[in-house]
Amino acid sequence: MHKDKYSAYAGKLRENKVMQLKSAFRKQRSLFTNIIQANEDTELESNGGGEQIEFKNPEADSIIREIEVLLDTQQMALEIITNLCCTDDGDSDEWGDLDSSDASEGIVDCMDVDTEENTVPQVAEKLAPEIHEAFISEAMMQKVVSLMKKLDAASLEKLTQHSQTQQLVVKHQRVLCRALLCVNNVVSNLTPDDLGGHGGLWQLWSSIGCEALALSTARDVEFLEACTCAMRAILQRLFEMKSDKFKDMSPGDLQLLSEIGLQCSEEAVRANIIRILGTLGCLLVSDVSSMDAIKGIGLFLIDISSKDTSLWVCAEGLDAIFDLFGQDGAIAEEASRAIGLVDKLKTLSPVFKTKTQQQRKSLGENLPVVMTARSNLIRFIKYKEGQSK
Repeated sequence: MHKDKYSAYAGKLRENKVMQLKSAFRKQRSLFTNIIQANEDTELESNGGGEQIEFKNPEADSIIREIEVLLDTQQMALEIITNLCCTDDGDSDEWGDLDSSDASEGIVDCMDVDTEENTVPQVAEKLAPEIHEAFISEAMMQKVVSLMKKLDAASLEKLTQHSQTQQLVVKHQRVLCRALLCVNNVVSNLTPDDLGGHGGLWQLWSSIGCEALALSTARDVEFLEACTCAMRAILQRLFEMKSDKFKDMSPGDLQLLSEIGLQCSEEAVRANIIRILGTLGCLLVSDVSSMDAIKGIGLFLIDISSKDTSLWVCAEGLDAIFDLFGQDGAIAEEASRAIGLVDKLKTLSPVFKTKTQQQRKSLGENLPVVMTARSNLIRFIKYKEGQSK
């Protein structure tokens, strides 16, 4: 029964959406070029505001409608692919009735977690075989990535000059965000080999990190959230593969991420940046030449854990601190002493405990993260104090 269901779903995806997505990007570029060229011979009229221009051209109107349909189709296809990669772990209700009496039960001590062995899953166990086969045979990942490209500056400028085409820019940006969110889900559900191995994942990380994130602003919240979601998922796979590529990251790259994490108004973006920098720290912590980077990441995590207005974001920051500085090794220990980690956490601890008690009823699905961080904070401080003796 389930196999028939998945087979039908995969067949429908291949027949109705995959072929559209396969040629969509090429067709979209062609249509954007045509409409820009059509504008050059079009009758122009002021819309009264003096800023935007309206034009009257039946051919241009037809092209605009065709582009709108194409962009809507691309968005729908990306949403279908994203949903195919969604999994329901069924854990959301487990914490529903959590109270203070059992807050510390079932919480894994952060110092007892084995951080030495990181296995790389080789089978896409979360996807039905039929869906996995469709992803590979139709090269879905490559098609999704092809929709992540921004409009060039010249096209963007011309399209925003006209009221009729401005909506196309909005729809194109929405497709870009959906593609990034789709990458987030696909990367988490396919094997490294399916994703092009270490080289393919690194190229994807570089593309998003160096091009997309560098061109964004802290005000572009929707794009930043999608971008950081994708970066976080890709980085996690590279971490599992113990990538050594990040040793060459410049201080400026880390500073850019830190600034976005501190300045962005969206808490989901701040949480993503925390996880990205925390994972980068875990990758770099074995390299003595990365000491300054480790200290910088540590200071950022302390800062955001102490000052962020969202208790959930503070808890994510603390969790990243536990992961990074809970590891054995001279580099982590030296970096923690250099930034005064234990003293700063001692100062933070009573404040975090008070905020947890005050906001407990309003935390919703973030309650388990916050309660775990509160319990592990006390344990972590004792653990680090024991190390220094």
